[in-house]
Amino acid sequence: MMRQIAELTVQKGKGKFHVTSLKPVNPGNRADSWEAGKLKLFETGKKEAYEVVKDDSGERFRYISPLFVDAACQKCHRQQNYKIGDVIGGITVDLPVEALRAARSVTVKRSIVAYGITGITALLFIVTITWLLSKRFVSAVERELENERLRSAIQLAGAAAHELRQPMTTIIGFAELLNDKLSKGESPKQEIDIIAQQCYRMDEIIKKMVKITEYKTKTYAEDIEIFDLDIRSENTEDNTDNGSKN
Repeated sequence: MMRQIAELTVQKGKGKFHVTSLKPVNPGNRADSWEAGKLKLFETGKKEAYEVVKDDSGERFRYISPLFVDAACQKCHRQQNYKIGDVIGGITVDLPVEALRAARSVTVKRSIVAYGITGITALLFIVTITWLLSKRFVSAVERELENERLRSAIQLAGAAAHELRQPMTTIIGFAELLNDKLSKGESPKQEIDIIAQQCYRMDEIIKKMVKITEYKTKTYAEDIEIFDLDIRSENTEDNTDNGSKN
């Protein structure tokens, strides 16, 4: 069976292998000089041997491993006085180095292609995940900014309503008194002065709103925060005082 498989391998040009021995029953299995040297080494305990050799046919990779005598071998080799466990021969493999190099080249190319595909797939996966996470992050930031702008607008509106309500209430009250005095022919100078003062006060509040450069809130009610319009004026006064001292 071994001989038949070896013959088929040679026919297909895949190299060759065969059973070899220093004392073969079949003369066709006689060891050549390289095989004979390795078989003698096996008798000293060596387990295998291989080597790249050169001859007229080019470079070849040669490999040989030992065969040991067992009970079944005694049927054909009894007359050779082998004992069970002795080295009876070996199985030798002979392959053209060029064929090995070609096979290795194909393997390397396949590995490069496989690694390349794996790398590109991994890169695409990373890029896709990064893009999705970035998109979600940007959306979250935009929502937070929009909520912050809305919150600031509500707080500013609350501050404007809080600051302007008092002078407007005063103006409305004194306007009614002014109307009453005019109907009685009395002098409305005091009421006009007060109304003018409150208008100036409203003008100052509007100026504060126009000059806002910092964000700060203050408590208007128990659970309501409004924009602190005085922060700009406080900072301006501090800067003015420092400038005067300098």
